[in-house]
Amino acid sequence: KTFAALGVFGMSCITSVTAQNTHGVQAVHVVPTDAVTAQMDSVLSDIGADCLKTGMLPTAEIVRVVAKKIAAYGVRHVVVD
Repeated sequence: KTFAALGVFGMSCITSVTAQNTHGVQAVHVVPTDAVTAQMDSVLSDIGADCLKTGMLPTAEIVRVVAKKIAAYGVRHVVVD
């Protein structure tokens, strides 16, 4: 609703799947790097992105892939969270 109210469209790329509750994180499954790469290419080559916010980047390899795609697609506004 917030995106629609602001006239923008949100997309996501999943980098990990977690099992968690109010007590903590019980398990983490890291999505393979090639799947993260494919997701980023899919969303960024379609509509593009005026800005990007990271979330959980679980490995150094995924950090490198995300940084490379940000540069390749010329995303100028990035929030690292």
